[in-house]
Amino acid sequence: MRLIVKALLGTGIVTLGSVAAWDSWVTWRARRDIYDDIESVPHHRYGLVLGTGPVLANGAINHYYKYRIEAAALLYQQNKIDVIVVSGSDNGVDYSEPETMRSDLQKYGVPATQIIMDKGGARTIDSVLYAQSQGLMDDWLIVSQAFHNQRSLLLAPHFKLNSHDYNIKEVEDGRRVLVRECYAGVRLAGDMLTGRLRVAGHYLSEI
Repeated sequence: MRLIVKALLGTGIVTLGSVAAWDSWVTWRARRDIYDDIESVPHHRYGLVLGTGPVLANGAINHYYKYRIEAAALLYQQNKIDVIVVSGSDNGVDYSEPETMRSDLQKYGVPATQIIMDKGGARTIDSVLYAQSQGLMDDWLIVSQAFHNQRSLLLAPHFKLNSHDYNIKEVEDGRRVLVRECYAGVRLAGDMLTGRLRVAGHYLSEI
C-alpha cells in the first residue's frame, strides 16, 4: 500500500512539475509579441477577440468577457485596429458567443460592417486556424487576458503565421480559470506532440 501511495505522489509531483515548466516556457516564448500598454500597440488591420460567455453559471457578470469587449472597442476607437473578428462557441440554436459579442461591440459604437463573426471558435486553436484559413494573420492583433494570449501566440508560429497580442485587464480572483488554463496548456502540448496541429494547419491551407 505504501508503495502505491508513493508512486501516486511521485506521479503527481512529476505532473505538476511538467505543467509548471510548460507554463513557464509558454510565457517566455510569447513575451516579445505581447503589448501591455495600449499606447504602444501599433496599427493592425484585424483584431481578434477570443470568446467566452457574457455571464457566469450563477448569473453574475463574466468580467473576462466584459473586459475583452471594452478593450476591443477602445482599440477600434483609437484606430489601433480596423476590423474586429469575434470568435467563440455557437450551438446553432440558442447560444452564440460571436453574436452576443457583435451586439455588445455595437453598443460601444463599433459599426456592424467592421465586425466579422467566427462561430467555430470553441477552442483557441480553432480561432487561430480560422484566421489562417481566411488569410488574416499577416496583420493580426489578438485581444484577451495574458494567460489566453500566451497560448494563442504559441500556436501562431506553429503555422508560420505572424500575430501580436494585447493583454487586457485581468480579473480578480480568477483562480478557477487559471486551473482550467493549466489543463488547456497541457492539452495544447498534447496537440503539438501528436501532430494534430500540423494536420489541422495542412487541411485549412487547402481550403
